[in-house]
Amino acid sequence: MNTRAIKDFLLRSTTIRDGVTRAKEAYRHYRTDCYIISYPKCGRTWLRIMLAKALAIHFNDPRETVWSPRDVICSVHRRHPYIRFTHDGVDHPPGRAQDAERRYYRYKRKRVILLIRDPRDVLVSYYFQRTRREGESHEMRGFVRHPWWGIDRLIPFMRGWYEHRHVPVSFLLVRYADLHHDAGAELRKVLTFVNLRDVSEDTFRMAVRYASFENMRRLSLRELAIDGRMAPADIQDPESYKVRKGKIGGYTEYLSTAEIEYIEERMRRDLPTAFGYIC
Repeated sequence: MNTRAIKDFLLRSTTIRDGVTRAKEAYRHYRTDCYIISYPKCGRTWLRIMLAKALAIHFNDPRETVWSPRDVICSVHRRHPYIRFTHDGVDHPPGRAQDAERRYYRYKRKRVILLIRDPRDVLVSYYFQRTRREGESHEMRGFVRHPWWGIDRLIPFMRGWYEHRHVPVSFLLVRYADLHHDAGAELRKVLTFVNLRDVSEDTFRMAVRYASFENMRRLSLRELAIDGRMAPADIQDPESYKVRKGKIGGYTEYLSTAEIEYIEERMRRDLPTAFGYIC
């Protein structure tokens, strides 16, 4: 086979692979009943494991997906809604696909849950994700101002989704702090939102206990470590764990006064007060 023929073959193969990928994604989007959307480090791993465990207990089916590399919770027999978790492209460097209209109208016929967390805590947790787990080189001062990963990208993401909350069929806001305060109540709110209303209190208690911080740390070293995203980058470095601290207000341990003021100025200026982070 000559060079021209090889190039033509590779081009056709790439086109076929891309087409298959697009077709699979289109089918998954079609099947999805509810999207849970969040900025990175807002607690989606915690919510995903808790939610999947509740469904597995409720339907008494050990085959239920408790962890999926595709960020999907689905039933083998489609007995409960097909739920997908996504960062909606914001976990990648900005480009036209993300910056245009953020594709809000892609979710027009879907239910959407927006999971949010205090931006100050998000930035600290994301800093450790990108430096200790992904090996990037940043200083905290520069990170909070970073055009890709800092506050000036986080707030437009949160504000944009709040302003477009009318686009999906239905919209639910879930706060990380509320999960901390009463995880069982928030989990019930999520399951009610996807039309599962007959879940027992025992199921909620078991799911919350399973997804406790201590158990998730243990799981990240054992069962869930099969997926490299859950395993710690360095077992001796607690800041490199996927399940790191999970504290409310822990940002005060890492951010300087100047950094906090910089972030809070942008929160006051651009963040909807409905989120409740700035008085």
